[in-house]
Amino acid sequence: MQDAIEGTNQQFLFKPEIVYGDQWHCTQPVVLAGMGGSALPGDAWNIWQVDQPILLHNDYGLPPIKSGSIIAASYSGDTEETLDAFESARAQQLPLLVITAGGELLRRAQEFKIPHIIIPDTGIQPRMSTGFFLAALAKAMGSQSVQEELQGLSPVLDPKRFSEEGTRIAALLEGKIPLVYASRRNYAVARIWKIKLNETGKVPAFWNVLPELNHNEMTGFGGTFDAKNIRVVLLRDDQDHPRIRRRMDVLKDVLKEQDVECIETNFMGSERIERIVNMFLVGDWVSLALANRAGVDPEQVPMVQTFKKALGT
Repeated sequence: MQDAIEGTNQQFLFKPEIVYGDQWHCTQPVVLAGMGGSALPGDAWNIWQVDQPILLHNDYGLPPIKSGSIIAASYSGDTEETLDAFESARAQQLPLLVITAGGELLRRAQEFKIPHIIIPDTGIQPRMSTGFFLAALAKAMGSQSVQEELQGLSPVLDPKRFSEEGTRIAALLEGKIPLVYASRRNYAVARIWKIKLNETGKVPAFWNVLPELNHNEMTGFGGTFDAKNIRVVLLRDDQDHPRIRRRMDVLKDVLKEQDVECIETNFMGSERIERIVNMFLVGDWVSLALANRAGVDPEQVPMVQTFKKALGT
């Protein structure tokens, strides 16, 4: 896992190609059908490329659309829900593109001559392959400038830089349930932190966004609830709306009155995508440090495998 984190910057050098690319025409709405780590890049895309939104679909079948383009993404290529979405797109004769490292999804794409991008199978977990998937998404969306911006990230990113910050936060989170809070503008970062904490750190974790949580979730601490096992993690961004930054200040004080401790960490970097990926890296180091402290395997997700076996997949 540590090697995967430290190699994150190298993923952005990936230059994807579309097999059967002459058959791919990307039109809005664009639906990304994917689960788990294979869907995370869609969230990252949506807070970065806000003028080219992607509709995320984390389920069987497809959303009720009659036109547009479908991107079926699965690192392993064997994700049950994504394979079902693939077949639904074929049945509806919607423009379809596959992003995968192999498996059944690649086999079907090759059999039916469906446009596809093969991402490198480096043996890392899907949740650690965001750079590969973002590069593939940029290619699928037809944005050369975005592809070039991603490639320019590689020499800028320094994954090891955030190890100390991740270790600091993990020490404060040990034995606690993290609630990860960010601005609505940065919702994807909070969500991805939650998933990394679950899968890598093996801890229950939850996320929410301001200002909405100021109207509901925070009131849950106002009764007799014992908050000693809760820690709020504030992902602070000095580029957020001034009122959001003010809300975080006030929220910290209000939660302190309810004996809820807050941990703060700041977005770093110059360009928007650099800041996003840097905060992903902080979350990676936090999750790895928590796994190491607990003596659990940060790589594998045995509960997922057990569940799939019981489900009969």
